[in-house]
Amino acid sequence: MASTAASQGVETETIRAMLSEIQEVESAFLLRRASKFLITITVPTKDYDVEDRICDVQLRLMDRFTSCSFDFNVVPLNGRKTTDVVTPSGQLILGRAA
Repeated sequence: MASTAASQGVETETIRAMLSEIQEVESAFLLRRASKFLITITVPTKDYDVEDRICDVQLRLMDRFTSCSFDFNVVPLNGRKTTDVVTPSGQLILGRAA
């Protein structure tokens, strides 16, 4: 059986990898509380297609990690810097140069 720390690494890497497939995701911050993953995601603008693809990632994660819960918060930047819109908490798991 994998250790808890190793398991957390696999979960974090899986979240990062899945979100990195969506080119519009500019950054993602992960805060873990026990088996709950709180994820703040920044995107350039409000786009329902992008939000649908992010929702699909959330559903895939829920299917893969059934003992965990996932709370995604998608924040459109609309030309602003990430730090002007959100107060990042947790660790940066995905960051792309703007």
